[in-house]
Amino acid sequence: MIRALSANLTSITPDVLAALRSPSGRTRILSIGVSQFGLMTYLQELEKYCAGRDDVELVYVTMHNSLLERLWSRFPNPRSKARIAERMVSMWRRRMRSWLSPRGPLPVDLFDAVVVCPQLYALGAVDVKRAGTATKLAVILDATVANTIRDMNDDGPVQRRLLEEDRAIFQTAELVGCMSTWAADSVRNDFGVPPERICPMLPTVGIVDLPPRPPVDPSKPVKLVFVGRHWWRKGLPELLRWHQQHWATRAELHVIGNEAELTIAKGARNVIVHGTVPRERLMRELMPAMDLFVLPTVQDMSPAAIAEAMAAGLPVVSARLAGIPDMVVHGETGLLVTPRDEAGYMQAIGSLIEDPALCRRMGEAARRRAETHFRREVVYGRFVDRLIALTLPAAGKPAPAGYSPA
Repeated sequence: MIRALSANLTSITPDVLAALRSPSGRTRILSIGVSQFGLMTYLQELEKYCAGRDDVELVYVTMHNSLLERLWSRFPNPRSKARIAERMVSMWRRRMRSWLSPRGPLPVDLFDAVVVCPQLYALGAVDVKRAGTATKLAVILDATVANTIRDMNDDGPVQRRLLEEDRAIFQTAELVGCMSTWAADSVRNDFGVPPERICPMLPTVGIVDLPPRPPVDPSKPVKLVFVGRHWWRKGLPELLRWHQQHWATRAELHVIGNEAELTIAKGARNVIVHGTVPRERLMRELMPAMDLFVLPTVQDMSPAAIAEAMAAGLPVVSARLAGIPDMVVHGETGLLVTPRDEAGYMQAIGSLIEDPALCRRMGEAARRRAETHFRREVVYGRFVDRLIALTLPAAGKPAPAGYSPA
């Protein structure tokens, strides 16, 4: 069962509250996400997964502040972005604390567990939990602040303050979902979270049936595809330059993302700009029509677009950065390159353009990996089972069928 509530909680009517106060026999989970970044995808996947479980009732709230989110998106400078993020963290801490308090519109004690993504927005839940509640707290994250300071060259006084906020969250949360080994290692080593409280959570994607691919035709242009917002950190300017200099007559470059940003691609030879595309169309129509996904990113965590490309049967050329090596098996499902290594990227992309059969084999391997590693039933099945198990002593419920704490 799924209930959607607005960020200002105007839909919390007496009838809704009465229903939430009534025992349901299910584990009741409150999911809270922030509409900025690509992280909403992860909670949307959680919602889709929980809709198919009879033992879970999920209530989700989407928080949004359009002005601050637009400002965050438009500032490429990491320190400016950090200051805006700090303001959003502070604002949502106050609001969430008021929502979840015993006299708030959504008292935390109505739920067995609260899930927040990304983790820094869980501070209001931490405050309420410290005041006393049996409700369990789980967070989902693609990176810790320690990750960004150490590996993204993103240090400064704001980040140091946020580092301490991270520490408070990890000390309080009973379950920490990490989207990569990179993030999990930081949670364990930088913040001392024991392994039994960490749950691996690769990005997920709905696996759709794909039409058979036509035989490889070396005479046809190879179709490269780039998907991403914030082109300045995703590497689109560099990819455009490489394409125009080396492959404009051999390959089409399809660019998908924020239309206002993608004006830089208009007018280039053999470049097709699609703008923003609904995810359903992306997965069922555009991605399966491509040959190779390229993301020469210089600042990223665990891009959902890589999982989407692999699920569509595309090999991936991207950076050996953050959580990407957990997704792409170098030499098997794609090729990984040191960030900003132009020669390395041109060699990797060029090798797959020149060998369409190899490109096809890597794409088939990518699809197989997506089927076994990126299914929401695998990733969220493990996470929800562990979340339910945390609530068992308080709720007196049996463990999920087939549950194992490993």
